[in-house]
Amino acid sequence: MKKLLIIAVCAVFALAANAQRPLDKKVSFSVGGGLNICGIAGDVDANSGVGFNAGAGVDFNIARNFGINSGLYLTLKGGSKTYTRINPQVVTADELSISSYYFQIPVLASGRIHLGNNVRWDINAGPYIAVGVFGKMKAKVSAAVKDEILYGETSYDTFGSANNQLKRFDWGIAVGTKFNFRRWCIGIQYEHGLYDISNDNSKIRNWNVNTSAAFLF
Repeated sequence: MKKLLIIAVCAVFALAANAQRPLDKKVSFSVGGGLNICGIAGDVDANSGVGFNAGAGVDFNIARNFGINSGLYLTLKGGSKTYTRINPQVVTADELSISSYYFQIPVLASGRIHLGNNVRWDINAGPYIAVGVFGKMKAKVSAAVKDEILYGETSYDTFGSANNQLKRFDWGIAVGTKFNFRRWCIGIQYEHGLYDISNDNSKIRNWNVNTSAAFLF
């Protein structure tokens, strides 16, 4: 009985030792998420906001020092903007905040530098496409009329065809770097939208800096 137990334990350790590690696989997968620092640039510059990203990735090892990584991620972008208007009788302050949830697919070329067993540094660049799924725009208005202050607030869907809404489709470029160690990966990436997401005459684009941590398998 003891011999059988010893043989079984040795077999498990042998299989674990011979199991292919994620960084060596031709195709590997990951799940993870992280924090976004995001905003809107263009004719209407918005203050940066905080969002998140979460999803599943797939990595293709084309050669020892080159690969392709992609995946499907839910990512929150947006920002806020404050306007102040003054006329002889009224001072009005308008504050607009935008939250935009996208499903996003990157397709990034990846240069790989091996720093040792189970340790790899990736440098990534390439395009992404995104589709807006839901979100809210919130507008707050305060007006000082003589000695009286008036407040108002409204909200509506971020995506739609009206002039004060945004287009659902977006695409752009992303550049970033990742550090892989055994079954874990941490990274930082900058994304810049190349598509005008405004429905009116102004030209605006998303930008985003995201950090992430993922488990590889």
